[in-house]
Amino acid sequence: MVALKCLVIWTVILISYISAIYSSPVQSENTENHVYDPANYMNNFQTLRQFWKGEGTFEEIRHAQGEVMKKFMDPTVDPCEDFYSYACGNWDKFNPVPEDEGDFSMFTIVYNNLNDILRDSLMEDILEDTTEDDAMNKAKNFYRSCMNLDVLKQRGLQPLMQFVEDYGGWPALHSKQDESDYDWVNITAHFSLLGRNILLHTSVTEDLKNSNENIIYFYEPMLGLQNRDDYLLESNALHLAAYRNFTETVLTLLGVAPEEAAKTAKEIVDFEIQLAKIQTDQKSRPDIREMYQRTTVGQFEQKHPTINLTKYLSIVQEKTITVEQPIVLLTEKYIDYLLELLAATDNRTIANYIMFRGTKELLPYLDDRFSQSMLKLDEALTGQRISAPRWKDCVKETNDQMGMAVSAIFVRKYFDETSKKEVTEMTNNLRKAFQDILTDATWIDEETKKVAMKKAEAIRLEVGYPEFILNSKSLNAEYEGISIHPEQYFENSLNLVRHEVRIERQKLNHQVNKNEWPMPPSVVNAFFEQTKNRIIIPAGILQLPFYHHHFPKSLKYGGIGILIGHELTHGFDDRGRNFDLEGNMENWWTDDSIKSFKESAQCFVTQYNNYSYNGKNLYGASSQGENIADNGGMRQSFYAYRKWLKQNEDSDEMKYETFPQINLTNTQLFFLTFAQTWCSSIRPEAVETFVGTNRHCPGKYRAIGTLSNFDEFAKEFNCPAGSPMNPTRKCKIW
Repeated sequence: MVALKCLVIWTVILISYISAIYSSPVQSENTENHVYDPANYMNNFQTLRQFWKGEGTFEEIRHAQGEVMKKFMDPTVDPCEDFYSYACGNWDKFNPVPEDEGDFSMFTIVYNNLNDILRDSLMEDILEDTTEDDAMNKAKNFYRSCMNLDVLKQRGLQPLMQFVEDYGGWPALHSKQDESDYDWVNITAHFSLLGRNILLHTSVTEDLKNSNENIIYFYEPMLGLQNRDDYLLESNALHLAAYRNFTETVLTLLGVAPEEAAKTAKEIVDFEIQLAKIQTDQKSRPDIREMYQRTTVGQFEQKHPTINLTKYLSIVQEKTITVEQPIVLLTEKYIDYLLELLAATDNRTIANYIMFRGTKELLPYLDDRFSQSMLKLDEALTGQRISAPRWKDCVKETNDQMGMAVSAIFVRKYFDETSKKEVTEMTNNLRKAFQDILTDATWIDEETKKVAMKKAEAIRLEVGYPEFILNSKSLNAEYEGISIHPEQYFENSLNLVRHEVRIERQKLNHQVNKNEWPMPPSVVNAFFEQTKNRIIIPAGILQLPFYHHHFPKSLKYGGIGILIGHELTHGFDDRGRNFDLEGNMENWWTDDSIKSFKESAQCFVTQYNNYSYNGKNLYGASSQGENIADNGGMRQSFYAYRKWLKQNEDSDEMKYETFPQINLTNTQLFFLTFAQTWCSSIRPEAVETFVGTNRHCPGKYRAIGTLSNFDEFAKEFNCPAGSPMNPTRKCKIW
């Protein structure tokens, strides 16, 4: 569900600002000297993986974790010179990037382990003693429809060709088609029903200024290449050429004559280059308060009479929309430029572009004739050498499209319920640590402090999963009316997308459900929802090597604790500070505190601007929210852990060496765990894409940047003043 997933991603980024902890990693210099060996990967993590299933004693789990941690360290590196290399110096040696990946990180390990378990669950027999509406059976049938290559080959292009016909044809495929009266508003509205937001991007979500109300949003759509710079920078010319070749190959495989395919592909990509030029440069991290503009459909149409927005939204919402309907624009300038571009472009090019973008995401639902062309594009963008095994793609698609049903299977069999209580307790300790930091902060005035304290106290926490997924009746209702056939992968996918989009659009004019989860629990991620003032820690991330109830507290606070603190800090980063304790976008800061905050935030921008990878400078402005969260989360978790140690002097953690093979103190293990969270490798080809599209810094700089700002780290490792990991100037907010 790539297109719908993109819809969710952009809703998250521009509306809810759910801050993800997932970070793609950083490539070490010698990665290409190693050959990927699947057995080597298995040797590193097969023991940890079996512990997911509830196996392993206290001693076995701790010993296995200690061995893994030791294996990735390079003790010959001075921790005060480069703590990332000290903690992760042997990562590439044991974990070179697999041929079917562009990068490989500690998060990839958890993700792959999770997918292995999900595959085993989805391959289990269909339960016979259930109703035909059983959601878990539907998920298994969807997975089977994806894996059934024989049927996909038999059906060939027929499902796609029928889809194109139903959507009014495609000029490139039907050369005599007359496009003189082409209605782009009508066709893009129908594609929006499938989560394909082309030219315009709309969704229904909570109003930033009234988080109890759902409202229609308009913002800039994603492009075929997610990195805007791929279209505009000469240094990325290879990416653009690969995209043009991919477009041409797709057209050829669909039956367009080679010469015509080359001509049409150039027109499509040239048009998309113009679209890229009029989009906002996200590296500048625009101020959401300045972007927000609430208006009505009627007022919009008065200003933009060439767009029949009433018609567009009536199609999208599947009901009559009047001119009085309120909407929110985050795209005012883009819409002005778009209309100018469309007026200067012939209808045939516009139609070809819309149909290409609308069908591009459907290609994976067909047989594998397009796989080689997609791989060539991925190879140019990420360096991926071979296609992933089909089961990986099918598990991902099933989890993307039927995540709650998949999560129900996973949670019932593998989730450690004891983690809920412990993570909740840790979160409360982290909250208290944040409040202590806030109390001691001298840059923020007392008036703003009091409101910040109330907001911190009001933050809600969800751990593991929403309870309804364990209730068969409630879970089945999530997919009621959807038919999933084990031999109709294409239709299954469209049915699920339409269903999910319809559920989203039906929220309009209804009160926001503050308890609804924005993602399934079977994900390796964590979130902070600004408009709900809520942290979500899904079951998928509460797994080895990030968490286990047998881990010492040093690893728990240095691992999952820091990730929780990261999410908590998002409530008070450069964007989170714009939202009050109810989740409404409101300025509750005094002018003096805002000024002080911006001055401190600029320190982080400057710091991370000075980092570069493979000659590619990082963008401190676009990543500042994540960098603030990394720094704040680590600081809060360390203080919470240190307080726990003082309160539990008789605990086992104080009686013996936690990992004798590593020979570090417990507080040093805390910092090692934090740094190893970001152990990672990335192919050189993927660096540009990562830096240009990811709001997080590469893993190396998430570790180095954060630890070098923390005095307590320097004390623990006796780093001399002025050394790389103990610089004179340090950045700090929370």
